[in-house]
Amino acid sequence: MTGLPVGGAKFKVVRANGEVIGEFTTNTAGFFMVTDIDLNHQSVTVYETQAAKGYIHDPTPQTVELIPNKTTVLQFADQPLMGLQIKKVDDVTGKPMAGVSFKLSELDGRTIGSYTTDDAGLIFVPNLTAGSWVVVEETKTLPGYRLDSTPRNVEIKGDRLNTLEYRNQPYPNLLIKKMDAETGKMLEGVKFKLFDKLNRELGTFTTNQLGQIHLTGMEAGTYYLRETKALPGYVLDSTVREVSLYWGKTTTVELKNTPMGTLRVKKIDAITKKPIYGVTFNLYDLKNNLLGEYTTNDAGIIEFPKEIQAGKYLLKEVKAAPNYVLDDIPPRPLRSSLGKPRKLSWRTSRLWGKSRSSKSRRNTTMFPSCPPVPSWRARSLKSSTAKTK
Repeated sequence: MTGLPVGGAKFKVVRANGEVIGEFTTNTAGFFMVTDIDLNHQSVTVYETQAAKGYIHDPTPQTVELIPNKTTVLQFADQPLMGLQIKKVDDVTGKPMAGVSFKLSELDGRTIGSYTTDDAGLIFVPNLTAGSWVVVEETKTLPGYRLDSTPRNVEIKGDRLNTLEYRNQPYPNLLIKKMDAETGKMLEGVKFKLFDKLNRELGTFTTNQLGQIHLTGMEAGTYYLRETKALPGYVLDSTVREVSLYWGKTTTVELKNTPMGTLRVKKIDAITKKPIYGVTFNLYDLKNNLLGEYTTNDAGIIEFPKEIQAGKYLLKEVKAAPNYVLDDIPPRPLRSSLGKPRKLSWRTSRLWGKSRSSKSRRNTTMFPSCPPVPSWRARSLKSSTAKTK
């Protein structure tokens, strides 16, 4: 007798008149509680109906009178059998895991048998020779858990119950939520790529009708998430985000997409065709009232907010990127409206050392369709993106 708690033993509690109050099973701490019943100054009898695997149940019932505002404790002692008991629990919660499969073998590889845990997360293997060694291998775990496939060698000692505990780690969960930045509406059909800490691509995933992606089956650790395709009418958020995952826990990442406005500006290098980051523009109405100051992002784009209504505006570059000449001509007229974007272009010069080179850079402004403005030179391009050189 070890005096250790025994989980998985089954009991029945009966009133004095023979009415069954209920059937109960001891938890991993070896106890169960009966509460919220009207039994003050009444007697009940407790029967152990089934021992945990690897034990002989105590057949003697115990009767006790319940007293108000007092906890009555009964103790049953089960005799251990000689053999091997395998116990399987959740590593995070400690709860028993039913339905996990194991294989036992001799040291020379001969199979003893295959076994599966019961509702109490237990397996009992009797009739093992005292002094022998057996090899225990977990062969199948529950969905959502990491398989512990490491073989364990166990010595079978006589006149006792030999115990072996396995703890399965629940896989981390990653929940990605995508929503409209203005309305909070969940967005279906947005695509993401996930990478591990070595920058190896793990897959491309798409938000469902609830605007969510739920991923599991990955090891705990650091991962990287990048949006690769936004919905039509939304600005792509290509920021790479670091995500940390932990065993048995859910990491939630909430991301927002900004709806495209009625006006877009894109600035690119005329020679390399690469976008130019950090160029600042002022937007004015036709009365030269400043409506806002905007700066190009990593993609060389300014996406003006929806508050910019369809109509005519003036746009002026007020700060150039490093090594580029500021386009300091008067504000240029443009028209924003709903429809297919059209390109307009103009030129500025880039700095080379301490002097300006004759090579030029073109700045192209992209915005929804509008006719060319006669007061300045512009040409309409067929492409759906607008570029500045």
